[in-house]
Amino acid sequence: MEGARCKASAFAAGAFRHGPFEVSGPGHLAIVLAARGRTGDLCLNLAEELAGKGSRVLLLTDCDKTPSGANLFKLRFPYHGDEHLFPLCLSLAQGHLLAAIARLRGFEAGVFESISKVTTRE
Repeated sequence: MEGARCKASAFAAGAFRHGPFEVSGPGHLAIVLAARGRTGDLCLNLAEELAGKGSRVLLLTDCDKTPSGANLFKLRFPYHGDEHLFPLCLSLAQGHLLAAIARLRGFEAGVFESISKVTTRE
């Protein structure tokens, strides 16, 4: 969030449904990770439902069957490991996304104006 200078929060799909889901709709942007496994279908359903409410959703997945919709953009990553490690394997792609968002906003990702590597004031 700091690297792209945007307000963002990470949630497990179930936790997102217990409150933050209320912010979904036009003007809301979401990135949903859906790994093949026990929770894959739940995450795919969340992405589809968010897009159906008008949120613009980027779905990062290794699932073969995925929902589609006008507000749903998909990137499929071939992955055959443990579903719990899927987000870690996407870290490079997430870094490129962060850099692209920063460029679109007119600055360099990871170059901060107000904070430093180690807090020196406290």
